[in-house]
Amino acid sequence: MITINKSALKAVSRFAAKSDIRYYLVGVYIEANETETRLVATDGHTMLVHRMFAENTHAWTGIIPLDTVTAILKHKTASKKVDFPIELSECGDTEGRIDYAGQAFIFKPVDGKFPDYRRVIPKDITGEAACYQPEYLQRVYDAAVDLGAVDHKIGRFGMGYNGNSSAVCPINDDCLAIVMPLRQDMLPAGAVGFDWAREPVAPASVKLQSVA
Repeated sequence: MITINKSALKAVSRFAAKSDIRYYLVGVYIEANETETRLVATDGHTMLVHRMFAENTHAWTGIIPLDTVTAILKHKTASKKVDFPIELSECGDTEGRIDYAGQAFIFKPVDGKFPDYRRVIPKDITGEAACYQPEYLQRVYDAAVDLGAVDHKIGRFGMGYNGNSSAVCPINDDCLAIVMPLRQDMLPAGAVGFDWAREPVAPASVKLQSVA
């Protein structure tokens, strides 16, 4: 049996592709051994990696389809005060089973190879400023809220700027997000061509007549 943290599953699922020709991205990747459960998801622009130390009875690596993850997260429990565990009780190449709050979810693992996510995690941070899609940063913020890492009123999370390379956003000691920057063309110094925007609109030389 492999233990999965619900808050982490919710946070990570925000980063999975919703629809993509790369079907293996439409899901949550699981890496688990006897002492750790790691969850990863990416859409090619952002990624979240979360680890949880656990006493698992076996190891397994595979991709849980996003529709199965969504069904688990939408499942209503008998009590909101009880933190029911999510347990991957059966897993194989062709079928898996997840038990949560008295409900069994049978799924077929995604038949594909998840990309080597470790390769996109930078070893160094340059601190060079960059621009990012606001929706990507909102995704990181929402994940941080899921994990209780930020206060709604403060809304802060770490940001490791990295120029044109992927930025690292540490959410806590066991979770980090990767965000790709916007690639923008830099104008050369002294660039001109915007005089028209500083000038008033010239009056019309011909008076327009209304059409009856």
